[in-house]
Amino acid sequence: MHDNSGQMQTLSSYLALCARTRHLPIPAVSRVFRSSAKSIVERSYPQNRCVGVTQGLVKADQSLHPGPILHPQRRKTPKQVSRILPGPLSAAFSSRDLRSQHHSSDSYPAAVCRSKMAGTTDAAARDALVEDLLATQEYHIEFNGFLTNHLKHAVVALNRLQASPEQLKENTDYYKNSTYGFGLEPPRKSEHTITEENWKEYFGLHSSFTSYCDFFDRKEKELGMEAVLKEYGPALLPGVVGSLTHSMIHLGWALDSKHRWMIIEGLAYAAFSFLSCHPEKSYPGLPQTTVLDSLLHVSEEFNTKNIRAWVASVSADPKYKDFQPVLAKTGIQFRIAKLLAEGHPLIHGTPAWIDGLKEEDIPGVFEQLYYGFTLFYLAVPGNFVALHILTALWGIEHISQTLPFEQRKMAIKCFWTGILAVGFSTDAGIPPKDVLVGLHEKFSGAVDGTASEVKGEDWESVVGRAVKDYEEHNPKLVYVMREVWARYGKKSVYREAATHFTVTPNVGKNVEFKA
Repeated sequence: MHDNSGQMQTLSSYLALCARTRHLPIPAVSRVFRSSAKSIVERSYPQNRCVGVTQGLVKADQSLHPGPILHPQRRKTPKQVSRILPGPLSAAFSSRDLRSQHHSSDSYPAAVCRSKMAGTTDAAARDALVEDLLATQEYHIEFNGFLTNHLKHAVVALNRLQASPEQLKENTDYYKNSTYGFGLEPPRKSEHTITEENWKEYFGLHSSFTSYCDFFDRKEKELGMEAVLKEYGPALLPGVVGSLTHSMIHLGWALDSKHRWMIIEGLAYAAFSFLSCHPEKSYPGLPQTTVLDSLLHVSEEFNTKNIRAWVASVSADPKYKDFQPVLAKTGIQFRIAKLLAEGHPLIHGTPAWIDGLKEEDIPGVFEQLYYGFTLFYLAVPGNFVALHILTALWGIEHISQTLPFEQRKMAIKCFWTGILAVGFSTDAGIPPKDVLVGLHEKFSGAVDGTASEVKGEDWESVVGRAVKDYEEHNPKLVYVMREVWARYGKKSVYREAATHFTVTPNVGKNVEFKA
């Protein structure tokens, strides 16, 4: 066996310098390094790993899981190159980029800090792998008709959780080839050429994704990313729940990573899957002054005024027979579209905490949103759709940071409206008020102390489970919850929510998604 440690050390030092200065490595050197790194990170698939089998309490709608998942043949992924955005755009969001950054030991317990990768070679290998995965254009943004390609969201989360190169490659290879039992699909040919004149004409038609990417790619090169986001972002905000919130997840998580090509994809997907929350139906006047007050009000009304009957009535209304035909086989997405088009006072009524929002209040409102919807998730722990509320909130927060105040306010308003429609559309509905109140009483003052004082599963254990889990929603949940836990004073509610993993739904081939 040849000892190439000297070569690897030289290459890894070079790439580490590139990462620090945010310059791309010389392509030839990068290829040599990735070829060498491949022998380090590759390993065989485990033979007895079950899909979606996770530890911890899981409570999800049983209609999501009608049967087993199959495993098609795996495909190989070609290497591609993109870039992490330098300069002002990065500074607008965070001092971090997606390369190997390590959180302060002041934010996370020492046990978690010890889980970070040791050694320049592993870190550089992971950076090269992450760049390839985020830059790839090998797959379409959806598969099996209407399911969203989550690959890059998983890469962001796993990287931030300090997954090893081996774990990152194993999980993403599995996702590319076996997710939902189908695997990802190659790019689809665009039906239309997207231009400045027609870019809104094909909103929500799930058509011409690659052409939308080409359009925003051209615009970014012409105007710069910050200008593109300010110019085109506001028109996309009402479509916040398109593809069950995944369009805004893709864009928001791309902005979190500051990866140029992923941001281009996020803008394209927001147009491709646009589903209006109909802000024109909104009206002011609801008296609630906090997010929690609003959630408790909506919960009481939903569970005592037979709102489920209204949902069923709208869903079956013959006037929607030819409505949004592209969504006809998507189950919950079709139901959400109908409810938003119909409108309801609980969905479109605007509470005082939105109406009276001032710019300096926005950070506090996001803190309230995280707390309120974390309680929501704990009321239905492991619920597949409820989990998306938290990862979508992370997305919309990062999107809002690119916009001026009035548009940030609109982003929050559209998110609130759209997410209520999502909640109304599920079998679980809105959790009962007494359950939410009980959780609030339990967690409102609960703060984690030292690792030895933590009641329940600690972060080291949760993160360890997440980076090994093939169900990519779980590392995303853990990443978001750990970030807000550190941001908002180590409140136990976020760590507790992170322990409740979901399972992979099996929607079947050409079978509608139910929730």
